[in-house]
Amino acid sequence: MGICQYMLKNIDCAIEHWKKSVQMDPKGADAYVSLGNAYFLSKKESGKAIDYMQKAIELAPNDPEI
Repeated sequence: MGICQYMLKNIDCAIEHWKKSVQMDPKGADAYVSLGNAYFLSKKESGKAIDYMQKAIELAPNDPEI
């Protein structure tokens, strides 16, 4: 759902969906990557983006797409 909302330019809604995904599966790296991208590309909040990306890397250190 987060991806759909993001593509529709409903950035805040997308972020809320990804945060719910993190709550439901805190060990899944994909939602953290999506949050990092949203905060960096759309919200221009690089600090939050870096935090989310670091968490994704921590969870999936061998994932070449992160």
